[in-house]
Amino acid sequence: MSPGRYFLLLETEDETVGTLQFELSTPPPPRAADRCGTAPTLPATGGVLTEDVRLLRDAHDAPSCGASDPQPDACYVLDLAVPQDVALSAEFLLGSGAAGPGAIAVVDDFDEVVRTERDCASGSAPELVLRGLPAGLHYILVERTSRSVVSHELEVDIAPVGTIRNCDLCRSACTAAPPAAGATPRTVDLSLMALDAPTLGCTLPAGAQNDTFFTFVTTVADEEVGLELGAPSTFAYSIDDASGTCPATTPPICRFGGVLGPVSTTVTVPDIGAHHLAIQTGARTGSLTVEIDPTGVAAP
Repeated sequence: MSPGRYFLLLETEDETVGTLQFELSTPPPPRAADRCGTAPTLPATGGVLTEDVRLLRDAHDAPSCGASDPQPDACYVLDLAVPQDVALSAEFLLGSGAAGPGAIAVVDDFDEVVRTERDCASGSAPELVLRGLPAGLHYILVERTSRSVVSHELEVDIAPVGTIRNCDLCRSACTAAPPAAGATPRTVDLSLMALDAPTLGCTLPAGAQNDTFFTFVTTVADEEVGLELGAPSTFAYSIDDASGTCPATTPPICRFGGVLGPVSTTVTVPDIGAHHLAIQTGARTGSLTVEIDPTGVAAP
């Protein structure tokens, strides 16, 4: 409540005598991330930031793809001395601990009246990749899009230009090489992957740290899709419809590789169209090789 004079009115239906308890408490101090003018500056190496949304008050620094009605939002400063690749991923939690919806955006020249928004993403696990983000001040906006969300976690990975690869985030998934004659499998250097590991929806390898995403297209229902996967550690993989949440929280196909070395398997994909293949490993070194073979033939 704002400073001022207030009146408390109490009405009873009879002559009952009772005690009224009334207590005033000092509100918590404003959160630094509540306004872009006081926002904390991220370390030059990036990091993970968490915020209790219930302690935020301001709703003016909203991403363009965020809530239709004003919601408490947070702002973080990104000050780059030189151009960098920047990857962002966020998770929003409900009071029950389940995933909730939210939005993130990166803006420049923020003065709360005029601003330039570079990109915006929303959903249960929104992600952004900005390659070659120019030196200077940038602002990261984080907003819940449901009143049931009580907290958010923002992960920021900062690396030299050309380091963060397309297939590191679901929104910018790679196209895997088909196993045609003479084709070279798609290879991912795990040491260059950002530490981004959303839940795939099935059993994950112990110590899972990163993931990578690929796209492929099926042309018939219940199509047989061949997978050739090689990783230096145990891994899990999932397949889901690319038109849905990226990555899917409950993908229709999600399996734990559970072995070292290459895996050759055939998966029946029920729907026609574009799909994501998400692979999560427990390794931060070595290479992951991927071949996807949509056969164009329905499983018997």
